[in-house]
Amino acid sequence: MSCGTTIIIHVCDENKKLNKDFKCDKQLLITNMKYFEKYLSDSKSADDIDISVHCDINIFDWLMRYIHRKEPTIEVKNSVSILISSDFLQMDELVEEALSFVARKIGQIIQLPIDMNCMNGALQKRLAGKLSLWDLNELHDKKDKLKSKLFMKKLEYLFEEEHNMLQRCVNCGSLYTSNQREWVQCPQANLFIDYHGNTIAKHQSDKHWDINKFVMFLRQKQISWQDIFWKMFARL
Repeated sequence: MSCGTTIIIHVCDENKKLNKDFKCDKQLLITNMKYFEKYLSDSKSADDIDISVHCDINIFDWLMRYIHRKEPTIEVKNSVSILISSDFLQMDELVEEALSFVARKIGQIIQLPIDMNCMNGALQKRLAGKLSLWDLNELHDKKDKLKSKLFMKKLEYLFEEEHNMLQRCVNCGSLYTSNQREWVQCPQANLFIDYHGNTIAKHQSDKHWDINKFVMFLRQKQISWQDIFWKMFARL
């Protein structure tokens, strides 16, 4: 059994040029940091295991206290680092906790000298899902470290819903959804009268038009992700 086996993790903090060893029970490590599961779940003895992690020492110390149930506090200044590190180490519960904190404090966090490019696309999308359109639109991000990326992710969420998928009319060039086609008339379509005497002039989909290529075209025109999102949202 692995219970009682102590694992030593060598942490290298390249920014501070420091190294520190942390000790942790093997099973506790596997249970709380899934990143190590594959490596530690075999029959290797503790003497054969050599784990090195590149991480801020203070953040890794925080994570160790967390898995030992010492209830460290997520703060504005460390929240992004905790989020990124916990995601890398596959600490799902902590990732969710950190995401919720960052979403609540995003206005303060965005003002800190933090490189938001370290946050991967999956985390950005989950964070975007936790922010209301109002909060995101009002977010003051002077250097645009994150706001544009979050609007891009909001756009992805928008088009994941099939009923939101836009098409372009081959006759008039208007954008519309399948539902809108049933009641919005096309000014360029050939008219016909139905059995009830109603005038019908429906949009016809342009089979060669692609919404993703259209969005990229708008980006090439230097239109911001925020403006693109609101343009698409308005069409819906």
